[in-house]
Amino acid sequence: MDSETINVENNKKTTEGKLLGGVTGKGFMPGVSGNPGGRPKNTIKSFLQTKFREMTDEEKEKWLEEHKVSGELMWKMAEGNPSNDIDMKVSEKKLIKLDE
Repeated sequence: MDSETINVENNKKTTEGKLLGGVTGKGFMPGVSGNPGGRPKNTIKSFLQTKFREMTDEEKEKWLEEHKVSGELMWKMAEGNPSNDIDMKVSEKKLIKLDE
C-alpha cells in the first residue's frame, strides 16, 4: 500500500463515525464510567468534624491560627455559606413612537 491509500483508509475510519475509546481508542467505552462509585460523600467534612470534636477549644484556636483561617472562612465553616437568594421584580415598559 502506498501512503495515499493509508491516508484514505484512516480518513474513512474517522469520518464514518466516532472512534470508540476516543482518538487513541484507549479511552472510556460507551456506558462505562471512569468513576463507577461516584464521588465519596462527605469524607473530608466528616473527618474534620470528628477531628474538631476531639479537640479542646484551645487546640481548635491554635489549629485555626496555624492554618491562617480567616474570620470569614471560620464563619462559613460554622454556619455554612450565606444564602444567595435574590428577590427581584422586573417589569418592561414598551415605548411606542407615533409619527405625527
